[in-house]
Amino acid sequence: MSRRGTVNLTGIERIPGIKPFDAWVGFVCVKCRHQNHVSIGLELLTPLSAYATAKWKCEKCGYVHSSNSRLPFKNWPRASTVAESLPARRFWIGFFRTATEYPSSYWKQCNTCARILPFNAFSRHVDWGPLELQMECRGCKGGINAILNPLRTKEQLHESAFRRRIADLLLQGAAKTINLDDLFHRFKLKCFKCRKSLDPKVRKTWEVDHILPSRCLYPLSVENAALLCVDRLSILIAARETDARLLCPYRRCHATRSDRHFQRKRRRLETMGPRYRLMPLPCRISCSCPNATLERRFD
Repeated sequence: MSRRGTVNLTGIERIPGIKPFDAWVGFVCVKCRHQNHVSIGLELLTPLSAYATAKWKCEKCGYVHSSNSRLPFKNWPRASTVAESLPARRFWIGFFRTATEYPSSYWKQCNTCARILPFNAFSRHVDWGPLELQMECRGCKGGINAILNPLRTKEQLHESAFRRRIADLLLQGAAKTINLDDLFHRFKLKCFKCRKSLDPKVRKTWEVDHILPSRCLYPLSVENAALLCVDRLSILIAARETDARLLCPYRRCHATRSDRHFQRKRRRLETMGPRYRLMPLPCRISCSCPNATLERRFD
């Protein structure tokens, strides 16, 4: 369905002059510990390009964060603070990698409250800028939705219900009833991620979540259910919305390995021939958890 034209019915105006699709980098000054933000526009940096070209100036003390700058640490040996020294070079490599390695490392400015907030403060919106995030932060979006939701028309409610019915028809017969006692026994009364002990009688402290995502039409079944504490579930939901690199949401795989390692694994699996295919799951190919497997093709 084509997107309907929008009219501002909330009275919450967007702030002029803000570029809602631009990405920002955030860093703490190594000299005065002040939090800084630098707009980098519509093209994301790589750690290598940032290390080679970036010159980020602290807005408070004026210190320039560059691979050519001497480190201001007084507790380091003087020889190790020189820009050309190996410890200093390794420090700057890690510094720029922290700020630019993943899309989730970046920051974004809300065009409603003008705050510069981290990646996870925004919900995802496909094809909107390099970060693919909504223009309003989750706080502002919540205020906007509080005004708009009661104004939804019958046609809009019918459209939402229609989409839900389509999903139910596609998954008809696939969903299975989950025995909670068996599920708690399977996970030994602990959160799958953080291993926190959970009490089945305290309902507000735990949730049952998909291992393979429902948005890809995987049903909630005994095999596809995970027991999570409420705190961990909120983190995983945010990670799924922000992670565009297909990392395993439960971090049971080699999710922190480099892209080079990931590509080697992919090429190795591709050499196995057309009788095997990669499952379209939210994991790296090298994942050792149940989420990523090779499926034999019989067609």
